[in-house]
Amino acid sequence: MSDRHNLEPVLIQSNIFQSCRNGLNSDYAVIRNNWLLRIINSGMDLGSFFFLTTKNDVYNNLLSALEVGSFGIRENQLGEVINNVITGFNYGMEPKSNCTIKNNVIMNSRLAAIGISEWPTLNGDINYNLFYNCQMITGNSTSFDPDTTIYYTSDPMFENKDSNNFLLQMFSPLIDAGDPNILDVDGSRSDVGLYGGPYGQSYSYQDLAPKKPKFTLVSKQNGKVNFNWRGGTEADFNSFSLYRSRDPLFIPDDNNKIYEGIDTLFTDSLTDPTGSYSYKLTAKDNQGNVSKLDSVTVVITGISEEEIHTPERIYLHQNYPNPFNPSTK
Repeated sequence: MSDRHNLEPVLIQSNIFQSCRNGLNSDYAVIRNNWLLRIINSGMDLGSFFFLTTKNDVYNNLLSALEVGSFGIRENQLGEVINNVITGFNYGMEPKSNCTIKNNVIMNSRLAAIGISEWPTLNGDINYNLFYNCQMITGNSTSFDPDTTIYYTSDPMFENKDSNNFLLQMFSPLIDAGDPNILDVDGSRSDVGLYGGPYGQSYSYQDLAPKKPKFTLVSKQNGKVNFNWRGGTEADFNSFSLYRSRDPLFIPDDNNKIYEGIDTLFTDSLTDPTGSYSYKLTAKDNQGNVSKLDSVTVVITGISEEEIHTPERIYLHQNYPNPFNPSTK
């Protein structure tokens, strides 16, 4: 650190960088409350440019990749990376030893949340982070073992991440779940995520309905309709409800409800397996809030047409006569 002891770090604050190939390159800065959106390659490259060692303190930034961004934050070394949201990159972070990585949300990483470039061991304070919907936490458990850290993998329960609203809902598991030595602006234990910590903001947690469940597979066989769907990932999730009617404009109620429970698959055995049926699916939380509904219409023309036959075995016989073997003529 002697090579910069008379210098003040650059402050990079409250900017929006959008649709850039690379977001920020720095080796000595305080970077906070910035939005780096639709980044093509790397969000922040914090490797050495002018100094032998790097020290960047990175707080409360949002980084999102356009399609296949390489790294959210790479080569952070002596500084702190705290209370950021990093989404959609191949690797959320590729840190160096002696790093401090806390209270971050790393999500939708296509290869791994933490990329490893140091051997044999990555040493650092990597705790109280959420790794959500990533292909894996790390591709090299020899250098970095997630089991030795405090981390989370559950649905963060953002208000609306599709519109870059990363405020936490009332029953989010990330509330007061950050490093207990880091406090929010209201003096409580820090939240994990974009608005936690001393550079975050205080706000009221909203009690919102669950996300809309979505049908993922609908199949017909022998007068039965088989359903698969996804949803119900929230901490306060209670149950799904599936409704059926001949009328595609029907209003779901207890009279046309055919299933209620927590499973994400169901088989409807029809007494009249002909014609069309409309199905509607909702999710409910413990407070009684009901999601928007997903719907599908199934048309059945007859049991025999809906049967799926699987052959018990397949034979491949020699062609005779064989045009490529004259002796068979």
